[in-house]
Amino acid sequence: MKVLCKEEGFALVMSLMLTLICLCIIMTLMYVVNNGVKSSGLNKPYRTSLDASYGGTGVLATDIIPFVFRNFSSPTLISSLTSNTGIYQQLHISVGPGGQACLKAKLKSNTADWPSTCDAVALPSQNPDLAFNLPSTGDTPFNIYTKIVDTKVGNSDVGGLSLEGASVTESTPFIKPKQQPYMYTIEVQGRRQGSTGATTNLEVIYAY
Repeated sequence: MKVLCKEEGFALVMSLMLTLICLCIIMTLMYVVNNGVKSSGLNKPYRTSLDASYGGTGVLATDIIPFVFRNFSSPTLISSLTSNTGIYQQLHISVGPGGQACLKAKLKSNTADWPSTCDAVALPSQNPDLAFNLPSTGDTPFNIYTKIVDTKVGNSDVGGLSLEGASVTESTPFIKPKQQPYMYTIEVQGRRQGSTGATTNLEVIYAY
């Protein structure tokens, strides 16, 4: 009887094919894991810078702007803000080229009424209204640059005092107008000091 087809070596061929398939799967998994590690490493500086920008926005909204309004008429407003003493000692606040006049105009006037010298176009890092540092757990702080790019004037009390109110047995004949807060569009840019990469940009709508 003549044998037309031999199956010798078939098991070896199948073993080699399965080994090749397994190697392809392992190499694919290693590629995915390696790319994930690289992506996480590249994303970490950006996330850190983004968190610093959020923190800088909080400092600006809850501390610096209210401080400016409380001392709006003070001739020593800017020197008090940038003296690097007291609660602002670690922030090292600096005011942009427009100075105190431009900062006040942006905080109290509609955008159309700003002086022509008050810039609202350039990036915050190029021409900030206010710049300051945020300390970090390492040795290098973060630079935070802020710029008011739009203002809509409201009727909020910006004097730092609230004179309204009455006792429980007293009624007031005055009609109180509906409050319309000052609305600001603020651009915030943050990056680690001395770094040219991992820069984050935020646009914040702030009501005072």
